[in-house]
Amino acid sequence: MRQLTLSIDSLTVTLKKFTQYDRTIPDTGQTEYSIVGTPLDSGPVYEPKFIWSIGAMVSWEEWFAINAIFNRSDKLRRSQGNYRILIEDSIENFTESGTRTRGLASGGSETVFDGGVSYPACFYARMFEPKSQWQRNGQYPYIASFTLRELDKIAVGEEPGGGGEIITTGYTAATSLAAYRMMTLNTSGEAIYADNTNSDHIASVWAINKKAVSTGQTVTGQTFGEIENLAWAWTPQDPIFLGANGTLTQVPPTTGFVLTVGWAMTPSKMFIDIKQAIAL
Repeated sequence: MRQLTLSIDSLTVTLKKFTQYDRTIPDTGQTEYSIVGTPLDSGPVYEPKFIWSIGAMVSWEEWFAINAIFNRSDKLRRSQGNYRILIEDSIENFTESGTRTRGLASGGSETVFDGGVSYPACFYARMFEPKSQWQRNGQYPYIASFTLRELDKIAVGEEPGGGGEIITTGYTAATSLAAYRMMTLNTSGEAIYADNTNSDHIASVWAINKKAVSTGQTVTGQTFGEIENLAWAWTPQDPIFLGANGTLTQVPPTTGFVLTVGWAMTPSKMFIDIKQAIAL
């Protein structure tokens, strides 16, 4: 899903056909040296802001929406109102060390790797100089060009819609693992089935395996958000629990521990939201 969505108030436009896309940061400073070779660093102390240079093939309606968003933002700026434009950038992932610190773009997913995370992010920005160039194309008669400059950071939890699913990779399977079963990690840091009858797993249930793997292969685990399996037959709105050997069930266990791992959205879709386990 390579797209850029711009929104302010009730106005929104999503761009998908690009002739130019550049997301850069301004000069972050320099390193110079004293006469004896001591490094002398300069640069801003704040987190660098992004600048976008955009060229996109657009329809009449999309060009009108771009102009409406710009004019609305500029009018609010002149009246000292909230003129920030919400940018959801699903073209280039934002990558950082540690855990995610920015809002997740709608429909986006988070990929965790050893030491960091990568995801499509949300930003607040101001638009400059929207221009159009006519072209002989019935579906996309204009090439729109404009610049965006980041204003503010959108923190985790402040994104529209509350973000998407969280995907974690980088762990290997200790044994063959079927898809759509819950996993935990053994003492060697390898993925195994989570089991509600194993007391060692009560606080360490990790994720649902997204695809079947053999011993030694890398697993892809989903720890949060929507997931679909056409073979499921859930009762919508009811909770889903961890069972034995990573299985999922809507029948609450009577032995071991009870762990709610999500709830059924439709017969074939669940929302993963792992809660705190209760020992029986």
